[in-house]
Amino acid sequence: MTRKTAIDLHGLFADEQPDCASDEFVESVSALIRVAQRRRWLRRFGLALSFALLGWQFQGLAVDLSRVLLVQLVELEPGLAFEILAPINSIGALLSSLLLLVRGFHRRLLAG
Repeated sequence: MTRKTAIDLHGLFADEQPDCASDEFVESVSALIRVAQRRRWLRRFGLALSFALLGWQFQGLAVDLSRVLLVQLVELEPGLAFEILAPINSIGALLSSLLLLVRGFHRRLLAG
């Protein structure tokens, strides 16, 4: 392509460009965006407030559940056995191990 052809093409495209959007259109789009952002912020605030209120109600239940999950299965004297078995010597550890086994068994059934 020669330089003259490139200049001619540039001139053609420059002549055919549509007029820029009017200020009224830009303002209306900006207003719609601001309204959408305000609604999104209000939804997020309402959701956070509802989670906070629900969390306040269920806080006692969560504390009781954590106490139950931390109950030791076997009482051990301090020593080497206590140090080795401490991570798996609770109801929570037993439940998480069982859930992991069920998940593995389920994946094997579906995979094959």
